[in-house]
Amino acid sequence: MVLPHDLSAELVALAISILMVAGVAWIVPLFQSIRRSEEKIEHLNLVLRAIRGVNQLITKETDRDRLLWSACQKLAEMRGYHSAWVALLDESEKLVTYAEAGLGENFLPLIELLKHGKLIACGRQALKQSEAVTTQAPFSNCADCPLAITCVVGGAMTIRLEHGGKVYGLLSVSIPIKFIANEEEQGLYKEVAGDIAFALHNMKIEAERQQMETQIARSSRLSAMGEMIGGVAHELNNPLTSVLGNAQLLMSSKFDKKTISETLGKIESSAKRCRDIVADLLEFTREKSYRFKLININDVIKNVSKMFQEQADISHIKIRTNYEQDLPAVKVSSSHIEQIFLNIMTNAQHAMSKGGTLTISTCMEDDMVKIKFQDTGVGIEPQDLGRIFDPFYTKKVNKKITGTGLGLSMAFKMIEKHQGTIAAESEGKGKGATFAISLPIAGLQKAQKPEKPQRK
Repeated sequence: MVLPHDLSAELVALAISILMVAGVAWIVPLFQSIRRSEEKIEHLNLVLRAIRGVNQLITKETDRDRLLWSACQKLAEMRGYHSAWVALLDESEKLVTYAEAGLGENFLPLIELLKHGKLIACGRQALKQSEAVTTQAPFSNCADCPLAITCVVGGAMTIRLEHGGKVYGLLSVSIPIKFIANEEEQGLYKEVAGDIAFALHNMKIEAERQQMETQIARSSRLSAMGEMIGGVAHELNNPLTSVLGNAQLLMSSKFDKKTISETLGKIESSAKRCRDIVADLLEFTREKSYRFKLININDVIKNVSKMFQEQADISHIKIRTNYEQDLPAVKVSSSHIEQIFLNIMTNAQHAMSKGGTLTISTCMEDDMVKIKFQDTGVGIEPQDLGRIFDPFYTKKVNKKITGTGLGLSMAFKMIEKHQGTIAAESEGKGKGATFAISLPIAGLQKAQKPEKPQRK
């Protein structure tokens, strides 16, 4: 049977309408599901970006408070979370410090509660478990929470900051309600909390290490101060005893003018000795200004050698030199370096009271200009090598030669200021000694604190 044309067209239109309605009923939920998946992926990407930002902070930041504030800002500014806050707590659950982002003045009431050890419900629960506590519709379910008003259109996740069995505090974020039950979301959130806790753990370990180093340094300074005071007392005791004894002698008896003059001479000599000791001590403790400039170290040694030559001739000491030519310039304070060189040469003179040879050489070694002073004197015994740079430590063989034992200590400090090293070597008694100084060539001085000069 053939249908009329008009009726056939109507049936076709009806069929198309039926198919369209059925298709829409199936296609719309599909598109809605796809859109929800896209939103979920977009949100997780934002969270991952925020976590990446926090991890970068952890590797660079060494200040605890800056880390916490920056971490909250990263979590909030990436728009993965509406807001974020951290509260570090002590063992009694009272506030130690805090940080927040996206809350502003709304966070102040919670701070007051935490200062008095009063935790909000999600915080109390989070401290009891390792997983995050999720709060849906906080505005209605947590009416007593000061932050409930900030979560009108979302929820909250709160988790404890824990590492190695120690709980440092809480991390909480405000999150869109549709993502709060997502397991991937909670897994990522737990990961970032663990990273922050690990950073806090490392900072605690570092703080304890620095505290221990400070205590050791303080103990070392007190020990060194004790030794210095003992050295000063010992050095001053002998001349003061002489002054006192001679003064008492003059007061107890009558002497002729010659004896009186000789006795007063002894008193004057002892008093001058006390003055020199105090002057050397002040020189050791007082910081003279350093004026660094580029110089050729060979020129400095030649100038100091000229000044020392007369003393060398009197003591029958021959000076030999072996300078490497074309040495690169060093940046030093000339007056300090000259003082160091002259002090070492004078010590060599005292060690060669019966004459000898002082060999001075320069060379390049490992990007350093090295200067050596080698004498043929009495040498240094092994047990003394480690102490010759200590204040007031002196071993003068010739009793007529007096010294405070501060010369090498001052040299030690000055070389340290130049980021160089100074070392003493000797094969033992009667085998001479060598003092080696190394100075960095110009442009290679280190910006950080230099290592302590070597003591061999």
